[in-house]
Amino acid sequence: MTINDRPEVDSQAAEALKGLAFLRYLYLSDSGISDETVREIFRTHSLHTFDLDGTKITDLGVANLAASRDLRDLN
Repeated sequence: MTINDRPEVDSQAAEALKGLAFLRYLYLSDSGISDETVREIFRTHSLHTFDLDGTKITDLGVANLAASRDLRDLN
């Protein structure tokens, strides 16, 4: 799924993604995603590819991703 250039990606958007049980590829470049939203997404999905290019994710957000065994590609 690709959601680019969307500043409104937030916890409500993460909640909407919960229904996509087989989501494996998520592209959120240039979106308004936060560290908290990243944590929420990874609680419910086993993503293989996650693109966060151009976001304001901090080292804390990246650390949350490190616990995922399924993540193969992070940009």
